[in-house]
Amino acid sequence: MPGARDGESLTDAILRLRSEIGIARNELMRIKTAPLPAAEIKAQIEAEVDRAAAAGAPRVTSGAGKLSIDWCDVQAFAAPGAARSAPSGSASQLACWLHRDEIIDRLTADVEDAPGSIPSAERPQRIRESEARIFALEVGEERLVVAALEQGLEVHRRIDASPWAILYGAAEEAVQAVAAE
Repeated sequence: MPGARDGESLTDAILRLRSEIGIARNELMRIKTAPLPAAEIKAQIEAEVDRAAAAGAPRVTSGAGKLSIDWCDVQAFAAPGAARSAPSGSASQLACWLHRDEIIDRLTADVEDAPGSIPSAERPQRIRESEARIFALEVGEERLVVAALEQGLEVHRRIDASPWAILYGAAEEAVQAVAAE
């Protein structure tokens, strides 16, 4: 648990921890906003094109000696007297069905790994670890703030101090007081 280091005053320790909290928060934001690796982007593009292609595939039906082709870009029903128009996105869906591989090749041609990319599978764990580190730093900061206040030093909590860290510190003190009795 973070605290004052040897030879470090309470105020210096609080300032150091606040700096570490800022750095840890920046790291958390970096993890959350990091780009995806190129392989994941390409896989998502391919899945989206496949979804559009499936929606754009014509449906061929036959029965009772008749053949029917239902095209995705032709509206099957319209109110009497109303203008007929193609459903939104149907041309793109039909193009994906007709030219799937070419469209995927064009959409993925410029996709490259960006520096600092983080795979989707790793993000939740890394976010949890980063949040746990921030919480530990904030609890350490709260302990130092309480110690400084007990010594009569003028110390203010950060405006964005974690209420959970403050409550955790208060609950921890209550448990220790009960255990001492």
